[in-house]
Amino acid sequence: MLSGQMQGMFNTLEAIGYTLANLLIPLYSKKDNLEKLEISNLKKLKNSFEKLVSTTTTVSKMRHQLLLDYQNDKNHIRIDENKLKSHEDTLYNHQIGEKRKKRGIK
Repeated sequence: MLSGQMQGMFNTLEAIGYTLANLLIPLYSKKDNLEKLEISNLKKLKNSFEKLVSTTTTVSKMRHQLLLDYQNDKNHIRIDENKLKSHEDTLYNHQIGEKRKKRGIK
């Protein structure tokens, strides 16, 4: 059984994922049409959509990795809430670092 803190993190990530999916599903089929348009506001919308897709992917990866690490009790995160929080922060920082590398940001 998951600890209360772990369950809370998963509930939060699940809610974010659910919300993002509900936003993305109706818009995804329209993405190609947005790429063809030249109007500046629609370009901004397209960029926002791509960021939303990227955020959804990041949250999904973090959630998956956190679950695997918790199941394997990596660094004893099952029994120590401070280690769990620290591990969560490490995963977050790693994902953000990966995104920055892809964009060429230091």
